[in-house]
Amino acid sequence: MLVSKKELTNLKLRSIKSDDLKELAGVLGIETRGTASDLIKKLIDIPADKIDEFIKRIYKEIYE
Repeated sequence: MLVSKKELTNLKLRSIKSDDLKELAGVLGIETRGTASDLIKKLIDIPADKIDEFIKRIYKEIYE
């Protein structure tokens, strides 16, 4: 693997808008206050499949 799983998760989270990061954090029961960087730090250890599902849902809403 060219990047670590944590680096890949970081890249995925950085691709999500701040408001959407807050939504993701809220859904997962994580404190939603703070900057996008703060939220990424809080979300970095959640399972990758949860992030993937969220990203797929966001893009599905955009392109429907």
